[in-house]
Amino acid sequence: MSVTNHSDAFDLMLKVKARTEELSDEQRQRLDSHLSECDDCSVQQDALSDTIRDIRTSSFSITASSNLVRATQVRVRARAWELRQQKNTMRPLSLSCLLAFAWALVSIPSSGRDSSGLDTRTTS
Repeated sequence: MSVTNHSDAFDLMLKVKARTEELSDEQRQRLDSHLSECDDCSVQQDALSDTIRDIRTSSFSITASSNLVRATQVRVRARAWELRQQKNTMRPLSLSCLLAFAWALVSIPSSGRDSSGLDTRTTS
């Protein structure tokens, strides 16, 4: 069974080159068969191989400059300080809301009773 769809062949090439998953023997045979018959896909596979090789070799040599690392650390620490300040600012507000809720629960009389606890409901 040969691969007749170019997009299927390209998907198989990506799986092989990216090493995300292994191809079954049938898929490998279909891909090899298609690549031997289709010059465009063969050229595309070679270009894909070159691109992935270049990305893998260059990604190991990418490093951040010491100025970038230092500036990032300063920004992260400043943001952490801002968040701590914001939390400290919100603490009194949340405590006052909690106390207001507790006061409302205590000061509202239960249904049918006054603050002394006596039953004030009238019966007819």
